Amino acid sequence: GAKGRIMGEVLDFTTTQPIPNLLVTAGGEQALTLADGTFLLEGLPIGTHNLVFYSLDGSYELYQQGAVVAADSTTPVSVQLSPAKLVTAIFTVKVPADTPADAPIRLAGNLYQLGNTYADLLGGVSSLATRMPQLGKLPDGRYMVTLSLPAGAYLEYKYTLGDGLWSSEVNSKGTFLLRQLIVPRSNLDEQDVVDAWHTET
Repeated sequence: GAKGRIMGEVLDFTTTQPIPNLLVTAGGEQALTLADGTFLLEGLPIGTHNLVFYSLDGSYELYQQGAVVAADSTTPVSVQLSPAKLVTAIFTVKVPADTPADAPIRLAGNLYQLGNTYADLLGGVSSLATRMPQLGKLPDGRYMVTLSLPAGAYLEYKYTLGDGLWSSEVNSKGTFLLRQLIVPRSNLDEQDVVDAWHTET
């Protein structure tokens, strides 16, 4: 069938400066904005599409609008996004007694700050473990990390000794655990407990 395209630019609402590295999606197509804030989505079916702008690190609020695509035509779009409010998020976790003393405990999640944007955490990960924040050990034996996260963001996360797939927290049936929360508009202090890193045999 006939196809069209959407071409546009994304600017910061407060500074009018271009915003690079935003994920832009519509009609099953996606692109990242360039250094000058521009983007191009090619090969879109004709009709009205939901155009979504998503900041990978959460520094801008999620934005969406409709865009009409005509056959063999370019639909121009100009968008200004508002910076998101960032809050301090503290994650403290108690780990099993059999946790190796020198093992790096990391936080894997679906936000850029957690190293794992748009991955299916139940089935593993798509990024290097080194991109995931490592927790520091407290005097009482627990571990802690402090992050800056966007208020209102939907967060999926889990604790891991590896890359989010290997040596990650599981329940007694050997099923991966996946924690979920909405980042509040005030500072977050999350207290967690890892029951096990592996299934008991």
